[in-house]
Amino acid sequence: MAPLLLALALTAQAPSTALLPVVGVGLSLDELTRLDRELRREAERALGAELQRETVTRARLDAAAARGLRCDRAAPFAVRPGEAPSLDCLVQEGVVCEAERVLVAELARAGGEVRLMLLAVDVRGGTLTRQVVVRGKLDAEHLSDGVGRLADAERASAKLDARGAPPNAAWRIDGADASPPPWTLAAGRHLVAASAEGFVAREQAVDLASGATEVLELSLAAIPPPAAPPAVPPSPAAPSPSLTVAWPAVIGGAAAASLGVTLAGLGLVPRIAYGADVAELEALDAALREDPASIEGRASEAATLHARAETDAAAWSTWGLPSVLLGTALFGVGVGVAVGALVAGPLGPNEAGP
Repeated sequence: MAPLLLALALTAQAPSTALLPVVGVGLSLDELTRLDRELRREAERALGAELQRETVTRARLDAAAARGLRCDRAAPFAVRPGEAPSLDCLVQEGVVCEAERVLVAELARAGGEVRLMLLAVDVRGGTLTRQVVVRGKLDAEHLSDGVGRLADAERASAKLDARGAPPNAAWRIDGADASPPPWTLAAGRHLVAASAEGFVAREQAVDLASGATEVLELSLAAIPPPAAPPAVPPSPAAPSPSLTVAWPAVIGGAAAASLGVTLAGLGLVPRIAYGADVAELEALDAALREDPASIEGRASEAATLHARAETDAAAWSTWGLPSVLLGTALFGVGVGVAVGALVAGPLGPNEAGP
């Protein structure tokens, strides 16, 4: 089996949402077990095939616990009003479950009612995408109401991915800084902008329908180097009676070969970057295996490396490899033209036949 973190970065997993075990406050074990089962039934009804099977989720969490994973799933629910919840544990468990998103619920008894709080967390971005709070009785209708509100909120949003930009591109959405793609956004029109050193910045509007998943092609053009000063023409020389070479063909062939080398070199940039990303992921995986206690603290680093590796792989497949192939072809043609012109130039009058 491939290492855990490397497998997450290089493979696409489906389904994409994992429902974590319920967090209970003031409930008996029997009540918590029953409510966990009923909550999963409601989530399966609302999310369908998108939801990871319970046996798969629990098997992966148990395997991670056996390897030393320890984190507090209840921590995001223990914050004071106005404070941002700590998502490190949920992100790490999402990585363990190989899911793009995790859902977790807390059921807390307070007096004669039960509060249900549902959180939805984007694993790769490490962000809280949805939070739903419902108060009511300890019954299935209460759970169905909470899951239904979460599903309605999800249907009112859309997912957007972007491809073609350099791996180090900086992103802005509707004028605000944004993490690397993909994103979960409200339905409607958004303005996506990308910029990178050495490239011309670009922005593009996109219209997202509720519940849609869109991919935006946003490639950036490289900034051309400054123009060289005009060359001083050489003094005309007397024509030589010896061998005459087709210099325009030689110069054109050399220029084509030079352009081919440049294109191939640019095309190899995302491939080299992707190799470095994989090496960093392998090193991080090795470090986490040696020190499992550091997994929670380095979850965001793992998420960043995953996103960067996916971006570099996409750049290699979309423009890096075609650039290498085109550059190689140009180099071969240019060298052939230049050498052919040098070897097969017309003979001068001193060497011509009778």
